[in-house]
This record gives sequence, C-alpha cells and structure tokens, in this order.
Amino acid sequence: YHRQIAAFRLIAKIPTIAAMSYKYSVGQPFMYPSNKLGYAENFLHMMFGTPCEPSQVNPVLARAMDRIFLLHADAHVSTISDIAFGADSNSFVSTDETGALKAWELSDYKCTYTGYPTRQAGATRVFCARDDNTVLVGYGDGFLRCFDTAGAKAMLWDVTQAHRGAVTAIYADANYILTGGQDGAVRVWNRKTRQLLIQFNGKCPGVLTSYSSLGFVDQKKDIVALFPDVQQPQRIHSCSADRSLCTYDLQQEKRV
Repeated sequence: YHRQIAAFRLIAKIPTIAAMSYKYSVGQPFMYPSNKLGYAENFLHMMFGTPCEPSQVNPVLARAMDRIFLLHADAHVSTISDIAFGADSNSFVSTDETGALKAWELSDYKCTYTGYPTRQAGATRVFCARDDNTVLVGYGDGFLRCFDTAGAKAMLWDVTQAHRGAVTAIYADANYILTGGQDGAVRVWNRKTRQLLIQFNGKCPGVLTSYSSLGFVDQKKDIVALFPDVQQPQRIHSCSADRSLCTYDLQQEKRV
C-alpha cells in the first residue's frame, strides 16, 4: 500500500519537475503548482505563468493538453502496426508489435478495451466486423485471432497457422472471412466454424482434398488488401506487394 502511494506521489511530481526544467532553461522564475487548478491546467500554469501577474489558463488548451496526457497514458508500449475503424467513425481499434489490441472512442479519446493474445506474437493486420463488436487480428506467427471489444474475455478464438507466414490482409462479412498472407495465398474461411473452404494462389499442406486448392501461384509476395466486388459480391479482389491485382470467383472457385 505505502509503495503504491509513493508511486502515485512520484508520478504527480513529474509535471512540476518538467515545468521547472523548462523555466530554468529559459531563465524565468519557477511557478509553484496551485491546488485550485486541475492536472493539465496546473502544468500550463507552471510552464507559462509568471509571478508578476495572475495566471490565466486557456480552457481550450487545457482540454487539449488533458487529451494528450490521456492518450499517452493509454497508448501502446510498442510500435503501432495497424488501425481500423468500426461501423462508424466514432470508434477505431489499433494493434502493435507486442500483439496488443486496443479499442478507442473518439468522443472522449479514451481506450475502452485492451486485449492480448494467449501467446506472444506481433500483430500485423486488424479488421473490425461490421455486424458485431468482434475484431479480427492477424499475427506474424500466422495465427488469426478474434476478440470481443465489448466483453471482458481476452480472446474468443484463434485459427492456428492460418498462413505459413504473417497474416497480411483480412476482410470479413456475416458468412466468410478472407485472409491474405505473406506467402501470397488467399484463403476463405467459414466465419462460424472457422473451417477452411477455399484457397487461391498456391498449395496448402495438410488441407483435405475436399477443399479447393489451386496448384499455381498468381501473386508471389505479401497480400496487402482483400475486398469483395461491389457489384458482384461473389468475386473478391486481391492486391499484392508484387504490384499485381487478381480477381477470384468464390462460386466458380477460380481466378477470373
């Protein structure tokens, strides 16, 4: 308990130390904190106030500084690898190289959810489902994992070795999940059962013969984007890092 109180007090001193360091660097007298002001207001008061006149902190700047402090407190501890918006523009999710997933509300700039995979792996791609609160995350170890940002459970399910390399592209609707990999493969999964239905662009070791697996390679590098055709939803478009664009027909199970 006493260590926790000491840690809180030490953190509370950081704005004062930072403001005094700035005042010392510009040759101005130190400004002591005021108990009448909030956290961000106090920091601005100590940074830019002077003893010769009462300090007046702009409330707009104080609110902006408060949001900046909040974002830094809730932000990722590693490099952010991807972000994606949900059904509207009021919320989004982000992932980082430690594998962490965070959900954010733009109305108050607060982190509303943080999830971690059951094993350490860097996140490479994230996709927000449009019909519920689930978020699909692809990882550098080839796993595909699903999180519920509205629940308390860390992870709902995962697909082991969805790709031989990193998962580099994800798209999902009510029935299917489309994934693209570092190996150049495009795979179609049943969203409810997570069963592999179709693979385009290369062979898939260990997949039963009842699945469709084409034996040639159309795209030789990372799949960077997957999306269905607006006018013909049974067709999907695949973009690769090798600067190629391929279209596949899910009904005919072939490239068109």
